[in-house]
Amino acid sequence: MISIPTHTLNDGTPLPALGLGTWPMTDDEARRAVRESLETGYRLIDTATNYRNETGVGRGVADSGVPREEIVVTTKLPGRHHGYEETLASFEESRARLGLEYVDLYLIHWPLPRVDKYADSWKAMVKLRDDGLVRSIGVSNFTAGHIERLEKETGVLPSVNQSNCTRSSRRRSCAPSTSARASAPRAGVPWAAAATCWTIPPWRRSPTRTA
Repeated sequence: MISIPTHTLNDGTPLPALGLGTWPMTDDEARRAVRESLETGYRLIDTATNYRNETGVGRGVADSGVPREEIVVTTKLPGRHHGYEETLASFEESRARLGLEYVDLYLIHWPLPRVDKYADSWKAMVKLRDDGLVRSIGVSNFTAGHIERLEKETGVLPSVNQSNCTRSSRRRSCAPSTSARASAPRAGVPWAAAATCWTIPPWRRSPTRTA
């Protein structure tokens, strides 16, 4: 079984440095891949509402036999569900599909500035965390300006900012303080041909900070 190191997020939660990404798997593919990956030693599983495979991911987690508390399940809020009440409702739909009592890491998939509701969604995610339904909250594809606005309006910083990068990418978006997850296979592309970077802001790593 493989052994994977972890990073400690600014809320004190450990995040595995390598995990399984499930896009663009179907439910059946995700169920099998998640089960086999967990049996191999992976402990971070990444999905999203937009991936349309949360049901398969949840079943793979259940099939694996690995204790739930050892697994970090990540899912994401889609742009079409931005807004305070919309975020709470969308989360419950994701949780039902996953079949889990709680989600380990919940992310805003995209800031969607033209709609300008991502700060409202962030406030809802803070509530979900405070209610114990989510352990850590973060964002994906956000700029520094977007993140600064979240802190200004709520006093709460994201634990991670997930961004996509590939081997062929000219823009090296993967910083040293990141965790990467293996990408799903597609058209013969190897598992590790692409990765997602989980940026842990170096200026906000202290577990004593609110995040």
